[in-house]
Amino acid sequence: MGIFVGGTGNANKIDDYEEGTYTPAPLDGTAQATPTDGQYTKIGNFCIVSGSISLNGDATTSGNMFQFTLPFTAGGGRAGSGVIRYTNSNHADTPNITFHVNAGQANVALYVSGGGTFTYAEASTNRFDFCMMYRTS
Repeated sequence: MGIFVGGTGNANKIDDYEEGTYTPAPLDGTAQATPTDGQYTKIGNFCIVSGSISLNGDATTSGNMFQFTLPFTAGGGRAGSGVIRYTNSNHADTPNITFHVNAGQANVALYVSGGGTFTYAEASTNRFDFCMMYRTS
């Protein structure tokens, strides 16, 4: 069975719908217990994710971009992106930070517009509230 949108033919069938919660986690270091939470809605092969991640500043990786987990593995190519809707970071590049969903992986990386990286050290102990959409595998 499925949900039909705009008609009853197979072209109008949504065969996968799921809502849930997950806990975003940094790929290095740990997150604070609160406010770190995430919600998602998966419709077909698209996933809409929103949430918050607050870091503990204990990452050991240096020189890499800050990355954290997503609820589903992304599809190939340019699977998706997102934005920060709130942060308490005062880093000079904070207004220019964007999300890049890593193709074929269940994580997202933060970049600075124009190609720069945003490292774990720069993310520090800050909070990032986010919204994003990506294509799943």
